[in-house]
Amino acid sequence: MRISRGRSYCSGVLIAADLAPRDHGVTDLVLTCAHFFRDSPEGKIGGAHFHARIADLAVVKGTDLAVVRLTRPCTPRTLPGLARARIPLLARTTTQAFGGSRYRARTRRGRALWSFPLAVSRDCTVVRAPVFLYNSPPAVNGDSGGPVLVHGRIAAVQSMILTVAGHHTGVATVAQTAPHRDSLAAAVAELDARR
Repeated sequence: MRISRGRSYCSGVLIAADLAPRDHGVTDLVLTCAHFFRDSPEGKIGGAHFHARIADLAVVKGTDLAVVRLTRPCTPRTLPGLARARIPLLARTTTQAFGGSRYRARTRRGRALWSFPLAVSRDCTVVRAPVFLYNSPPAVNGDSGGPVLVHGRIAAVQSMILTVAGHHTGVATVAQTAPHRDSLAAAVAELDARR
C-alpha cells in the first residue's frame, strides 16, 4: 500500500487484526513506519483499485512501527502475517515498497548483515532491535514502511537508509516485528477500542 500526504509518501502492508496470515482476508489495518506520521496523523492510502483515508493511527513507542486503521476495509488476495522469530543473520529478504515509484510497488532483494540493540537517524528516528540489510537495488526514499519478508512473513518494515558523507551505501535499517509483536497486538487493540 502507498500512504501519501501532500507530496510525501511512504509504503505499508495490509495485516489481519490477529497478525496471522490469511488467504482472501478482509482488513482495514496497515502496518507501516511511525516516522512518516511525526508531523501529522493524516494521509491517504492507495493500492491497485483501492483508495481510502486514514481513520486512526497507533504508534509503537520506542521503535519505528505504526498501525493505521483505514476508513474502509480492503479485500486483498493474501495477508502475509507477522513473523514470530527475529531475522537470522544472512537471511534472504524481500522488501516490497513504493520508493522511486509513486504508482507501483517495487521488489528489492537483500540479505541480513547484522543487528544492534538500537539505531538512531539524523532526524531522531529510533529503531529498537534493528537489522541492517544489504539490498539490490538499494532502498530509497518512499520505501519506508514497506514490508520486509522472510519466508513469506513480515519480519520487519523498512525504516532508514544508510548514507556516508552523502553517498548511499546500499545498506538499509529495518524495524523488526517479532521483538515488538505484543506491542503491535496492543496497537491493534487500541485502534479497535477507539472505533
